[in-house]
Amino acid sequence: MSIKWLKTINKFLGTYHLFTAEELEFIDKISHEYMPPRLTEKQWLEAFPEALPLVRSKIKAQITSLKEARNRLWIARDQTLSSRQTQIDIIDETINEINNLLTKLSFKLAPPQPKAQAISENDIAIAKCVPLTDLHPGPFRESGGRIYAHCPWHEDRLPSFVIYKDQNTFCCFSCNVAGDNIRYVMNDQNVSFLDAVKYLLRK
Repeated sequence: MSIKWLKTINKFLGTYHLFTAEELEFIDKISHEYMPPRLTEKQWLEAFPEALPLVRSKIKAQITSLKEARNRLWIARDQTLSSRQTQIDIIDETINEINNLLTKLSFKLAPPQPKAQAISENDIAIAKCVPLTDLHPGPFRESGGRIYAHCPWHEDRLPSFVIYKDQNTFCCFSCNVAGDNIRYVMNDQNVSFLDAVKYLLRK
């Protein structure tokens, strides 16, 4: 309640004063002490992030309105060319400022993205210890330190997939795919290097 509004009522009541001067002073003091703090637009959006789509749509509508005004100026004949150009420049500058605001709002109020869990060199070394035979479905035929099997990624009439047991690496001599167990998981499950290492660490 505004102190000016209270004084106006008091004036119109004439001799029947609603508030004394002391009461008006007390009300004015209370209204300032208990007045809630004014929040900026950014603070309101941080408190109510669900309103961001509505704010964004209203900003875009404002940009559309400004562009329409600019187009009307281009075809207007009641002003000189230089006058129209000045107004168009102002509108363009305003549109750029609004677009920048829209971008800042999107970045500042976007939910934080979870950081990818980092892996260490030790994690990679541990992951590489998982035998390829634990990953390949088999069946296997071992001969001279090599393990032969059908390739899991294409039709394979004869076993062309070779696992080098001592190195824990593989090579398919039909599709020419080769690598270690991390590469195997990446190919087999269509995942990234990081996800492949995490998968092997769970083995």
